[in-house]
Amino acid sequence: MGRARLRKLAGPFVTRLMQRAAAIIVTSARYRDSSAELAPFRDKCHVIPLGIDPSAFEQADPAAIARIHQQYGDRLILSVGRLVPYKGIRYLIEAMASVDGCLLHIGTGPPQTELAEQVRAADLSSKVQMLGRVDDLAPYLHAAAMLALPSITRAESFGIAQLEAMAAGLPVINTSIESGVPEVSLHGVTGLTVPPADASSLAEAINLLLGNSEMRRRMGDAGKLRVRTEFSIDRMAADTVALYESILAADINSPDMYPPDTNSR
Repeated sequence: MGRARLRKLAGPFVTRLMQRAAAIIVTSARYRDSSAELAPFRDKCHVIPLGIDPSAFEQADPAAIARIHQQYGDRLILSVGRLVPYKGIRYLIEAMASVDGCLLHIGTGPPQTELAEQVRAADLSSKVQMLGRVDDLAPYLHAAAMLALPSITRAESFGIAQLEAMAAGLPVINTSIESGVPEVSLHGVTGLTVPPADASSLAEAINLLLGNSEMRRRMGDAGKLRVRTEFSIDRMAADTVALYESILAADINSPDMYPPDTNSR
């Protein structure tokens, strides 16, 4: 079932649920502020970003890293995620025509055949490797020079792969879509943000980072700190518990908190 059809079918139920909710958790202010569905309920929204365990990505097996470099080289660009149209991988593949490096994509999905044909037609087989699933992401994060997240629509609501890359000390290239994506990795601080669906801008950002090891180091260090302080799973859990406690402490019979269901019989 397509996303548009599913949204149409589920829309009335979701709206009714949000009407009756005491609070709505959203993962970013940018997604909240750009959502037509959330607009009538903005005063109920509480921003609690997703979180990860940074320690799971801070180290990797040196031998595994060396094997990746031996196979693919040292100038590696990593992308991670399901192969679906909104991820914008076709623009990243197009960008690689102007990059002296190798793109490693981890993930599978229906457009895999189409993207493989794009790689073949553009004669990019030496620059683009579609790896499918891998058992351990950490060595690839530590072998790469950066993570690229070239998403083109707000269907990419957050981009948790950014957190994994930042925990490993990688700068991130993301896109200025109307979601939480550019709020996670900040332009000029932990990476670079470019316009969506723009292969030229992607190539320019990739080349800038490949050519500047000091910029990569600085942004990588900032990313590590940002994940630990803003996007840890411990902080996500603590903020969620605090919200639940504040709701339970309030007057649960307040008509302002639980408006009557006028459609019930």
